[in-house]
Amino acid sequence: MDITKLSDLDITALDIAAPNWLLAVSAVIAVLNCFLGYRLLKLWVTMVGFVIGAVIGYFATVGYVNNIGIAILTGMLGGMLIGFLAFRVYLLGVFLISFVLVFSMFLRIPSDSETLMLIVLGGGLIAAFVAGIAAAKFVRPAVIIITGISGGLGAASDYFMLMKDKEPVHVLGAGVILAVSGILVQFLTTRKEKKM
Repeated sequence: MDITKLSDLDITALDIAAPNWLLAVSAVIAVLNCFLGYRLLKLWVTMVGFVIGAVIGYFATVGYVNNIGIAILTGMLGGMLIGFLAFRVYLLGVFLISFVLVFSMFLRIPSDSETLMLIVLGGGLIAAFVAGIAAAKFVRPAVIIITGISGGLGAASDYFMLMKDKEPVHVLGAGVILAVSGILVQFLTTRKEKKM
């Protein structure tokens, strides 16, 4: 694929081209995240840390060695290292998962022009950074709200893509209902953090 300018990269087109099984798996993960995000926080943190480390390790190596096996091995080692660090350094992991979840919501916003795409991506980075800091400061409420919203909107988006319904009102309506439900369930079923 030849991308000569930023507007040639349509992130929403990647979602549309996703196979049905991937959308179904993504929707299930999003529902779990919506209703059990805080309870599954350590799992999500480790998985996101692994993926970030694997991508960094792979791309840092693939340009320097002419062996895909070594690049994949380096990616796996980087993934294990960052995944382990994210798990062990709890607040770093909370920041990472919150950053990724908020930024991924912005990636789903369709952009018709290069300028709009830059605004969406810039706004997404700022919002993700602020959300990550807030989550590290106020772990339980911030994580519950972030996982509820991202899980609810993600599940609705994936479900309606599976059903070939591209009506934004349907996606947004179902996403808001799921998000509010998920946030309420998480607040009602988890205990407050103990003060140290």
